[in-house]
Amino acid sequence: MKTPHPSPTGQWRLARIELVNWGTFSGHHVVPVPREGFLLTGHSGSGKSSLVDAVAAVLTPPEHLRFNVAAAGTAATEREAGDRDVVSYVRGAWRHRTDESTGEVVADHLRQGATWSGVLLRYSNGTDADDGTVTLVRLFHLTRGSSAPATLHVVVRGEVGLLDFERFVRSGPDVAGVSAAWPDATVSERHAPFAAAFTQALGIGSEQALVLLHRTQSAKNLGSLDDLFRGHMLDEPGTFALAAQAVDQFADVARAYADIETSRRQIDHLGRLAALTKTYDEGSAAGVRAATLRGSLETFKDAWKLDLAHGALAGARAAEERAQHHRKAADTEVDVAANTHQQAVNVLGARGGQALATQADRLQRAGEIAALVRTRRGELKTDLESVGMNMPETFAEFAALKEKARWELGGTKPPATGAVPTLTGAIPAVTDQVAAVATGQVAAVATGAVPEVSTDAVPAVTTGAVATVTRSRAPELLDGAIREALATRSAVGQRHEAVATRIQAVRQTQTNVPAALATARRAVAEAAGLDVSVLPFAAELLRVREDDAAWRPVIEEILRPLGTLVLVSPAHRAAVARAVEAGPGLRYRVVGVRNDAPRSTDDSSLVHKVEVKDGPMSGWLHRRLSEQYDYLCVDEPAGLDLHERAVTREGLIKHGPEEIEQPVLPGVEDWALGWDADDRLDQLLELARETQARLAEADEAVADAVAEQREAVRRQLTLRHVARREWREVDIETAEADLTDAQASFDRLLDGTMDLLQASQDVAAAETRLDQARAAAAEAADALAEARAHRRSLEHVVAELGDAPTNAIPLAHRQELEKRYAAVRKTVTHEVIDDVSLTVSRTLDAEREAGLRTSGAAEREIVGLLSEFRRRWPAITRDLTAQVGDRARYLEVLERIRTSRLPEQEARFSDLLTDQARRALRKLAAEVRQAPATIRERIVGVNTSLRRSPFDTDRFLEIRVKERRPAAVEEFLTTLDALTGDAEPEYEVLERLVRRLGSSDPADRAWRSLCLDTRRHVHFTGVEVTAGGIALAVHDSSAGLSGGQRQKLVVFCLAAALRYQLAGASDSATPAYGTILLDEAFDKADTAFTRTAMDTFAAFGFHMILATPLKLLQTLEDYVGGIGLATCREMRESRVDVVLLETPLPDVDPVASATRGGGGGSGSGGGSAGSGGSGSSGGTTPGDGGTPTSGGPAPTSAPVTPAPTAPQTAVPQAAAPVPQAAVPQAAAPQAAANPAPAPPSTPRTPAPADPGTPGTPAAPAQPHAPVPPPPPAAGPAAGPAADDAAVTPPRGIPAVPPPPPEPTPTGPRPLTSVTPPPPSAPTAPAPAAPSSDTGDDEPEPDWSVTVTPEQADAASPVVRMTSRRPSL
Repeated sequence: MKTPHPSPTGQWRLARIELVNWGTFSGHHVVPVPREGFLLTGHSGSGKSSLVDAVAAVLTPPEHLRFNVAAAGTAATEREAGDRDVVSYVRGAWRHRTDESTGEVVADHLRQGATWSGVLLRYSNGTDADDGTVTLVRLFHLTRGSSAPATLHVVVRGEVGLLDFERFVRSGPDVAGVSAAWPDATVSERHAPFAAAFTQALGIGSEQALVLLHRTQSAKNLGSLDDLFRGHMLDEPGTFALAAQAVDQFADVARAYADIETSRRQIDHLGRLAALTKTYDEGSAAGVRAATLRGSLETFKDAWKLDLAHGALAGARAAEERAQHHRKAADTEVDVAANTHQQAVNVLGARGGQALATQADRLQRAGEIAALVRTRRGELKTDLESVGMNMPETFAEFAALKEKARWELGGTKPPATGAVPTLTGAIPAVTDQVAAVATGQVAAVATGAVPEVSTDAVPAVTTGAVATVTRSRAPELLDGAIREALATRSAVGQRHEAVATRIQAVRQTQTNVPAALATARRAVAEAAGLDVSVLPFAAELLRVREDDAAWRPVIEEILRPLGTLVLVSPAHRAAVARAVEAGPGLRYRVVGVRNDAPRSTDDSSLVHKVEVKDGPMSGWLHRRLSEQYDYLCVDEPAGLDLHERAVTREGLIKHGPEEIEQPVLPGVEDWALGWDADDRLDQLLELARETQARLAEADEAVADAVAEQREAVRRQLTLRHVARREWREVDIETAEADLTDAQASFDRLLDGTMDLLQASQDVAAAETRLDQARAAAAEAADALAEARAHRRSLEHVVAELGDAPTNAIPLAHRQELEKRYAAVRKTVTHEVIDDVSLTVSRTLDAEREAGLRTSGAAEREIVGLLSEFRRRWPAITRDLTAQVGDRARYLEVLERIRTSRLPEQEARFSDLLTDQARRALRKLAAEVRQAPATIRERIVGVNTSLRRSPFDTDRFLEIRVKERRPAAVEEFLTTLDALTGDAEPEYEVLERLVRRLGSSDPADRAWRSLCLDTRRHVHFTGVEVTAGGIALAVHDSSAGLSGGQRQKLVVFCLAAALRYQLAGASDSATPAYGTILLDEAFDKADTAFTRTAMDTFAAFGFHMILATPLKLLQTLEDYVGGIGLATCREMRESRVDVVLLETPLPDVDPVASATRGGGGGSGSGGGSAGSGGSGSSGGTTPGDGGTPTSGGPAPTSAPVTPAPTAPQTAVPQAAAPVPQAAVPQAAAPQAAANPAPAPPSTPRTPAPADPGTPGTPAAPAQPHAPVPPPPPAAGPAAGPAADDAAVTPPRGIPAVPPPPPEPTPTGPRPLTSVTPPPPSAPTAPAPAAPSSDTGDDEPEPDWSVTVTPEQADAASPVVRMTSRRPSL
């Protein structure tokens, strides 16, 4: 056996742990901790981590405390580890389950009501001095329903028990009581003073050492050297404090910058005031000026008009005199011309002029007739072309046209086909088709060759057969079509308006019910003081299923009485009853919450085509639908006869055996069912689009009908015109022939005599002179009349104006108005001055209105601008108003800000930015750059510690630091250099940097941690070197290593870091504080490394407490002075039983136990320190004379002399029951498979017999209480035979025989102890197997076993086992 390193005297080591109500450790539990080391083992869930967490809860600062950290890396226990906290331990959370009502994972607790918990750690320095013991206590108290425990921390010099504090914490922490009971103790409700006291007492260097001790519990999770040194070895760098200082100092810079920005915003805000003031002033002045000129305009106009009238009157009188003279001259000329004409006429009559006059009359009449015929022909041609007809060129064509006109205008005999000469192209075929009339398109007339027709009236013409001609529709017939189109358009328009109104109502009311009912409901709700949503219409809770949309019209009709019913909760009955008068026409029904099932209905019932919205009234609606609206839906009317109540999709409703109804189904716009207003709006909008399209079609139909009627009227008028005409009225050829003949006759008569010709010419000349004289006389008379009227008008004007004043208008105004008159008209007379004045007045009015509008708009903007300024900056506008009258004072404020305040603020900001901010950032940049050198200095002490123990054969481990800054850090330093250079830093860059440094955003926090945590700017490498410093191997942060190699590397560095933190730079071989806890220790390492690591920790002078799986017992038992087995019964009652391992005592002979791999004592006798397993593996079956069972080698045949049976020692009970055994059976197969080498054969002392085994002689009664019967085993192998079967311990740990007799203790019992049950009846001891004399087939016993007598403060029996195994 490897001899443990001696425990140095004077080093503080954990000696005792006490728990009360901690996790599944209910009641009081005491765990002694050997000074040589302690191994805690047990199955998963037995309470190992709970005990480790109890130690951590006392030592670790709360902000760094994490429970069950060793399990954080395993997926199976990560959730459970994350759920552990102080409250869960105090309450005793023992399992997690899924809540059936919420589906959430909840914890079950052992202690629901008010409770208290406590953890006591007793430290000893290995001396008997009075100050050789320090006790640390942390107490918790929780009231019922509380989630924040009250805590109390106590440091006592000397020994004290945890139960001594019960009276001070049971009803809540009593600080004064504890201080009075222990005057020299440190008592605090906070951990910081408590930690300061015990770190000083135990020689712990710093809080960082406590954090490292806590993280050491999960050393397996320190995956790399970087994790170890960054998170645990090195303190937080000062860059964080410098950054925080820079952020705080930047607040002054930011405030100065904010002041500048405020002033600039004020300047920008008031910057428009000057322009607005100018606009306001100019507008006001323009308005006043225009109004003043407008007021002077009438006076100015009257004065100027009088002047102009006086001047014009003189001219008018002169013009009148000239006109009168011209009139007299013209009259004289007329008399002379008349005499001359009469003489010429007399001469012509004497020379035969009567015949010439007659022929001239004929020529004149012929010309007039030709002109009249030409005019009428043109009119008729225009009328015919307007209705698509051609002008007839011959009498035959005209006759056919008249015949057609008479027939269309009401004749009874249509023209015979081929009997009437065809007017080719003149009469189109007209049909009754409205479309042809509306568009003006005329169908072609089919013609064919026919024989020539000879008539007496006209020469023969070529004709074609007239096609069958249909009569055009009369205008009075088209009136009906127009009325029908208008009626259709009116109906479509009304429906479109109804749909638009419905859309508006749905948008406003957000409901499908009619707007009148929705308004009435709103009125009732307001009068009742209720929200509209608590008074739903039944229609708002019903809707037709989408698959049955074709049935919706008839469903809407049937359910309309129910849908328009307001459903009222009983809670609102009284309020609605009082307010119902506010909504006339509203029906409501009080509906309670009913859960009774609706009446069953057929699958084809209307009820199944309607959905009911879930809610408190859905049950009543289901019932009402099934009772009153169970109509079967049939496809054909014939199906109505088969059912009492049925309905067809087309709306035929059968209400009973004799009643059938065909109602008018509601249109889409009248549907009311549905609880989604958006869907309803979509339907209505689609319907609106359809009705809009139909309305456009109706408008087009009306337009077509009107156009057709107009065409028909025009056609009838044209045909009537044709019917009234005669051919001679349009026969232009005949009229022109008569005119030609009359002209020829007149010319022949005139050419007959020259005297007649001369006389005729004299008459014509005399007539011409007379006509001219008469015209001149008429013009002279008109001129005189005009002159006389003009003069009279001027006299009237002068009389009206009288003496208009001209000196009442200022000269400047007269000059301005003259310019304006001249701008309108260069020459102004009294006739046009009124028009010019009107134009000028309108211009002035416009200018006045424009000035008022401009000044008014500017005033509104000024008031708004000043109001907003006063709202944003009330401090500087306290004595100002927002009215336009204060605009000048605001301009003064603007000038002060611009010329005085802003320059001062900019100067102050520049000083702060270049001095204070730059200095802080310069210190931060220097700290970041100097950090690697500082870290290297810190690592020197660690490397010195690493030289104390070889890492491998002739090798030592050395930590080297390499500087490795990430790109983000380099960018950060570049930014700092730019901000701290000679040039003035840019504020935006500085603000962005400081904002990120002070931000709580996760991304910014990660960036800040990367840039400021200088521990992350270096990389730690482990180098294996010789004693002379030659590098042999390099481990780059444990990358690429196996699990065991990684643990080996990290453990060596961890041990050095611990020694450095605890002992500092001291040259002492061991630190003042030595206890180290390792949870799940060495679970990935092999045996050789585990021993090396333990030797390392021992060489560094550490006291190891290891919580580890069962598989490492063989390896670690040589490094500890005791083993604790954690067991948990039914997952809710944990306890720890301890076996102390000692060297043989000089005055006690070793007692041989069962051999390794052989059968041991029985479960009841030898299992007092066992694990609670049945012990069947590797043991013997009771009563079979030593026959071996499976799992262990057969016992030898050598006889063994029976030893006298030792009486059992009384064991005080804790609150938790005592398990069957202290060593679990799980290690038995391993023990059986790995027997130790047998020593030489020696006489052996027989093992003590099991007093509880059948057939064994009973031992004499002893005057003390026996050990109580063990509870059922917690392990999977526990069974009914657990009390009788033998227990096979792990390798090197045999089953424990009964302890020697001891007197019954007389000291006081613990508060939580219970009285053991009475002893069972003694039985005869069973004979032991004989021992072998040869020694070849039976190994040497490994252990001698004694049981420590019960102590007054002990809660569990302590079994002491003396090792006799030789060193491995």
